[in-house]
Amino acid sequence: RIVTLLYYCAEYHALIKQFDVSDQILAKVLKVCKANHVTYYLPRVKLLQANNAINADRNPEEVKHLLDEAMVFARFNDNNVAEVQAAALLSNYEKIIRTN
Repeated sequence: RIVTLLYYCAEYHALIKQFDVSDQILAKVLKVCKANHVTYYLPRVKLLQANNAINADRNPEEVKHLLDEAMVFARFNDNNVAEVQAAALLSNYEKIIRTN
């Protein structure tokens, strides 16, 4: 339950463009997941981290790495929705990077 609550808090902060706060909360989510061997939330966490990185105009390699991780965890958890979202975001992001 705590992971769910923290994730939605991170999502809220991302929506109001407080990306650093969102990332801090997501780091706590990852720590809890790691300590309890929980992989279910990791695709969504990595997707949100990637979105935060894109919106905060961070390094493209960091964004690609986060999206790759999202896809790996999505495949691991049979989460087709997150896998498609990560692939689509990566494809769109690469198009944007190439045009700039």
